[in-house]
Amino acid sequence: GHAKQFWEEVYPLHLFLKSKYQKGANIYIIPNLGNDNYDAKIKDPGQPKPRKIEITTTLTEDYYLRMVYLNKHGHVTMTGSIKRETAKDEDGRQEIISTSEFKEINITRKEEFSLIRCRLKKKSERKYGADTTLIVVFEDSLGFREVGDKDKLAFCTINYVDCIKLDFGEIYLIGWTGNAFIPIRTRERSEAIS
Repeated sequence: GHAKQFWEEVYPLHLFLKSKYQKGANIYIIPNLGNDNYDAKIKDPGQPKPRKIEITTTLTEDYYLRMVYLNKHGHVTMTGSIKRETAKDEDGRQEIISTSEFKEINITRKEEFSLIRCRLKKKSERKYGADTTLIVVFEDSLGFREVGDKDKLAFCTINYVDCIKLDFGEIYLIGWTGNAFIPIRTRERSEAIS
C-alpha cells in the first residue's frame, strides 16, 4: 500500500535529495509508481536529461515487525529475536513476540553489510544504464556510529561493487537515520576509472 511506497521509495528519495543537493536547489522530482526499471526521475537544470533513480533498502520483515511492536507497546529491542505467533491478539491480529538479546556490534555490522551485498547482487541481475542512480538505504542506527565505521563500509562496498557487474552510473549508500551518505560510484569516479 501507500505506507510501503512511502518507507521504501519516498523517504529514501528524501534522504538522497537532502544529502546530495543544496537546500533550494532547482530540481524536479518525477515519481514513478509503475513497475518500470526505476522509482523516480530527477530533472536537474544542470544536466542534459533526467536521471533515473532506483531505490532498494536492507529493511527486512523483522524490521517491519519491530515497527508494529513498537507502535503497539511503545518500545522494542532492535537486536533481539522477533516473530509472529499463531495466536491472535484482542484485535484479531497475529501477536508479535519480541525478546531482548544483546548482540555484539561487529555481528550487527557484518549482518547489515551482508544485506547490502545481497541487494547489490540482486540489482546486478538486471540492466539499468549509465543514466540510472542506485540508492541503497541501510540500517545505520546500531552498527555504524563509531568513527571510521562509514569509511570501512565504503571501502568494503566499493571493493564488492568493483567485483560484480552493476549497470548504474552512480551508486550511493544512505543510512536510514539520515546520518550516513556514502558515495560508492559517482560520475566523477566512473570517469576517473574509464
